[in-house]
Amino acid sequence: MTKFNPKDASRIASEHYNLNSEASKLDGYVDDNFLLKTSETDKYLLKISSEENKNQLDFQIQRLKYLSDKKLPFQTSNVIANKNGKSLTEILNKKSARLLTWIPGRLWATINPKTESLRKSLGEAAGNLTNLLKDFEHPEAHRILDWDLANSDWTLKHTDRFSGNQKEIIQYFQSKFSEIKSTYKNLSKSIVHNDLNDYNILVSEDLSNPKVSGIIDFGVCNNEFVRSTFGSFRSYKRV
Repeated sequence: MTKFNPKDASRIASEHYNLNSEASKLDGYVDDNFLLKTSETDKYLLKISSEENKNQLDFQIQRLKYLSDKKLPFQTSNVIANKNGKSLTEILNKKSARLLTWIPGRLWATINPKTESLRKSLGEAAGNLTNLLKDFEHPEAHRILDWDLANSDWTLKHTDRFSGNQKEIIQYFQSKFSEIKSTYKNLSKSIVHNDLNDYNILVSEDLSNPKVSGIIDFGVCNNEFVRSTFGSFRSYKRV
């Protein structure tokens, strides 16, 4: 599998986006992610994906475009078109590149203390985001994810991997969910962020009255979750 380095990222930014930049590698779960600096203040995020389903990438792009037209109390990334006016750039070995605006802020994971007012700010941001996404639709939102509780029946085939107290606990929760499954299916659902973890929430630089200033990483949005669900946890670290 082709891996890209900062030199590759700078070249892609120059060739396809007319940006002369210094690139540095960021941690990522699936994509190759790079911070691009064109000056002390101008920064961008370059994401290089091996996802062959371009409709799935379009799903991610259209979500950000949809949100960019809304009034939000926090920032989300904007999609920047390449020099041909396209949001998605085809590069080597079926890889695709996307350029996004950089959202400044401190990672929630690094904040200490997390004050009551800051936690309230997070609740308001998450609620605003969920309310806005309920009117957004895309064909690729209708996909099967193993960590969606609605699809948890697959775990029934694997309970023999456990024994004793562990197996009893697992079977207890499997049984409890089976009892409410029919009700769960009838609950109102919509697209949600699905990954509001400590590394996808950005906090303002204001040390006396910090607030949630940005939400990033919309890569695992899905519509098969109850509107109040915030979803799974996986890391996306940045510098």
